[in-house]
Amino acid sequence: MGCGKHSLNTHAIPCKNLPNLELTSIFDSSIDSLAKFEKAYGRELEKFTRQDYFFDSDIEAVLIGTPDEFHLKNLVDSIDAGKHTLAEKPL
Repeated sequence: MGCGKHSLNTHAIPCKNLPNLELTSIFDSSIDSLAKFEKAYGRELEKFTRQDYFFDSDIEAVLIGTPDEFHLKNLVDSIDAGKHTLAEKPL
């Protein structure tokens, strides 16, 4: 969740070649952010701009990479949707 530079450069790119981890989907309310993230990541990903569709998908885990003020709500929504969730910054 959240397709800014931090999510891309600190999480997506460094984890790109881990054998047991596959980035399949990205969520951001900004279509431009989704496109920039996907281009920099170097492959096509399933893209979501609506949170309800994102949580209804088959994704197994969520990384909260949204701005800090949204972390708590995003974390609660993700857990309520039954997703494994990582929030590495302040709630």
